[in-house]
Amino acid sequence: MSITLKKLEEYKLEDFELIAKWHNDEEIKCFLTVNKQEAELEDVSGGFLLDKAKDNKSKYSYFILKEGSPIGVVTIIDKFPALTYKDDKTAWISICIGEKQYRGTGIGKEAMKLLENQCKELGYENIELGAFSLNHRALGFYKILGYEEIHVNEKITYYKGKWYDDIRMKKNI
Repeated sequence: MSITLKKLEEYKLEDFELIAKWHNDEEIKCFLTVNKQEAELEDVSGGFLLDKAKDNKSKYSYFILKEGSPIGVVTIIDKFPALTYKDDKTAWISICIGEKQYRGTGIGKEAMKLLENQCKELGYENIELGAFSLNHRALGFYKILGYEEIHVNEKITYYKGKWYDDIRMKKNI
């Protein structure tokens, strides 16, 4: 199963509308966005995500491509303000397999290898990420890939009547 990463260099609304579609998917939206209110998450628009991307000069976004078509997105953020250990050698990353038929097929593992290699090429020595405590599948996945828990931010996101923790994980690459 071969995939590639394609950097989003020109910010186009249609690209961010696709990312918004994935972020609004009821199966995964609670895993992707912090919800600080005791209410259900609102949908996001492509325009909102596009504006956020334009404002964040330290964020690199890449489509995960399968046979030339976008099936997900990964990001690298330099000097992410919420890093547990703030240094110039640690990147913050995120991953979203947006197209449902590719979840659980090994694409995520392959995408993480490509993302880790991209971080190395950019000069990073460590990667930090976060997963909400309700996302048991992701937490297990990251542990298999060698990420170790380094911190817990308690009761950070709300979902279906309950508050969940943000589990921070780190890996030396």
